Amino acid sequence: MFSAQINYFEIAIKSFNIDTSIVYTERFLNTEQKDSFQVVEATCFLANKYMDKSRYAYSERILNGIYLSNYVQSNNDCKALVEMEYGNLFKYRSNYSLALEFYLKAYEKLKYSENHAYFIKCNIELAEYYRKIAKHQQAKKYIIVSINLIREYNLKNKNLIIRALSRAAAIENEMNAHRKSIIYSNKSIAFAKQIQNKYAIATSLNELGFSYKNLQLRDTAEMFYKQAEQIWFEIGAEREAINAMNNRAMMYAHFGYPQQLIFGVYDSLISMVNNNKIDFSLTSVYQYLHLEYLRVGDTTNAYKYLTDYHYSVMNDEK
Repeated sequence: MFSAQINYFEIAIKSFNIDTSIVYTERFLNTEQKDSFQVVEATCFLANKYMDKSRYAYSERILNGIYLSNYVQSNNDCKALVEMEYGNLFKYRSNYSLALEFYLKAYEKLKYSENHAYFIKCNIELAEYYRKIAKHQQAKKYIIVSINLIREYNLKNKNLIIRALSRAAAIENEMNAHRKSIIYSNKSIAFAKQIQNKYAIATSLNELGFSYKNLQLRDTAEMFYKQAEQIWFEIGAEREAINAMNNRAMMYAHFGYPQQLIFGVYDSLISMVNNNKIDFSLTSVYQYLHLEYLRVGDTTNAYKYLTDYHYSVMNDEK
């Protein structure tokens, strides 16, 4: 009787460990009635966690299973929430036109909604979408709207505030405003520490690594990249940890660090991506290794990585 009274979804949200969040959200969905707003929120949350694990096909099945339900189709806020997750899904799959289609569907519904938090979330997702496709002015427009709306409505949702600040930091970095980016990243970390959101802390640490790399402060950049990697691996966010590893390796290459150090990072990265089926394109890694081995006269490895490079290009184009 006692266990039935536990809201496992609330435990999942507070966990910030991806695997633990998945377990508790699935337990919640197996014990709750299907037609409720919190069930829709939990389903979208679960689909997003599986995206973090690079399980996109499973995420899509989860979203498909609820999107056409009568409850979702009759509730614009619920429908928009699912559409935002479809947008995230197709963004991760690099189907940017379909991602934008779903984000805009959600936007049109939420701009008339009294659910201000979801409308702000949609603006943040559009900002990240435009950052991803290198339309930085568009991205900045949406993130400024998000931050202004958080202030206007005096929202206290710290996860929403953190997300807005971290995406603002990423956009400023893309626009070469690295010191401004650092301010946003540090604000994001301060809020994330208040609620022990380790994923968000790692996200901003990684962003700080990028900022300090571009400010030529390599030791500081390396420290932040390593901290981000460690946290992401600890909480099961392998895809994000791999991105931080790649950022660190690229920094080593940029600043002329010892070749064996760079090769060592890339060897570990390739092994983890292939063994764990992580969503990360190895094309640029294989290209770099091919050219470097060719440069030092190691034709055996140069040929091996050239072959891997061509296979990776073909996989990216599928």
